[in-house]
Amino acid sequence: MRWLEEVLLFRSDRALSFLLFSLILLLFVVYPFISPEGIGKYLIDVGFALVLISGSFAVEHRGLRRVAFGLALVYLLTRWATYATPSRELLLTNVIVGMVFLVFAALAILGRVFAAGPVTRHRVEGAVAVYLLLGLIFGSAFAFIAMTVPDAFAIDTTRIAITGWSRETYDQVMGAFTYFSFITLTTVGYGDVTPLNEMAKQIAVLEALIGQLYPAILLARLVSLQVTTRNE
Repeated sequence: MRWLEEVLLFRSDRALSFLLFSLILLLFVVYPFISPEGIGKYLIDVGFALVLISGSFAVEHRGLRRVAFGLALVYLLTRWATYATPSRELLLTNVIVGMVFLVFAALAILGRVFAAGPVTRHRVEGAVAVYLLLGLIFGSAFAFIAMTVPDAFAIDTTRIAITGWSRETYDQVMGAFTYFSFITLTTVGYGDVTPLNEMAKQIAVLEALIGQLYPAILLARLVSLQVTTRNE
């Protein structure tokens, strides 16, 4: 199949569409309908692996692509290692590596989306994928704070306390703060999750600002690119 060959050889923007599909699958199928217990945790791993692989393929520059694959491999290895030894240090390392990968991939893909040239469907889908990556980035940041700072958040007036360092607890925490991240990014803010720590509050404010500014800047840039391409 020619389109698959183009994606695998990094010669096509279709990799951006593949990344968006993987993110939608993880966020709107895996997280809502699969429990992190039993076989569910393995399915969650598959969802994360798809995002990591597609995110690495979506990085266009060869050198940066190698870095992305390296970070993805470290993330998967530390995540799989938690099956044998779900220690606090290993789980925190996994959160940090995952966050670094997501930031790196988002910046690299954003550069590809905003580059000069015609505005294609795949580039628009890549821009949407970056928006979803932002939600995962801030979700990881909130989860890291919750795992390191006692009483940093409250959910329905009950403070979150990490009482054990099992994979099930870890995946539940990541799911809860991914949800909180997206309602903050979209400025919905139901109020069922409340940051109590000062750092968490400021990060929530930053995410809300990005959630407002990103669509406006994105729309202006894409319109500018389209007008420039037509004039040329």
